[in-house]
Amino acid sequence: MLLVAGIALGTAGVQHPAVAQSTGVTATLKSDLQAALTTTQSFDALRMKAAKTATGLWVMTVAPEGIGWGAGTKDGTQHSEATVAVGWYDADGKLMGNLAQEQIFKRVIVDGDAVYSMRVQVPPGAVRLRFVVRDALNGHMGTVDLTTF
Repeated sequence: MLLVAGIALGTAGVQHPAVAQSTGVTATLKSDLQAALTTTQSFDALRMKAAKTATGLWVMTVAPEGIGWGAGTKDGTQHSEATVAVGWYDADGKLMGNLAQEQIFKRVIVDGDAVYSMRVQVPPGAVRLRFVVRDALNGHMGTVDLTTF
């Protein structure tokens, strides 16, 4: 069962709990994330990279073009709201599990990348990771697939 923010999306697979920082996942969000996690098609409306830090934290950097920057913080700075997800796959390409979080990135450098992070415990047998970032304001998505981790 594919889970996003604790809500089952209805695809086959092993059930893994998703972590969410807020509630209210819409049908469109669930559909978009399900599509991004269950296909090999790349999504490139957001240009992104993913890398693992020395402490085991996965960091996704997203280029500022394509992000729907919102205002509304008390100090007037812009921010980006996104759902960040990762899926792990076996050698046959079957989705073994996934994790999703809703995150907010406060923009501190004009034209700087948005940076999101999450901890992922990759289970034995996983041969591919797919990271997905979906902008909450405009629905743009980006994906990156890794086979070395």
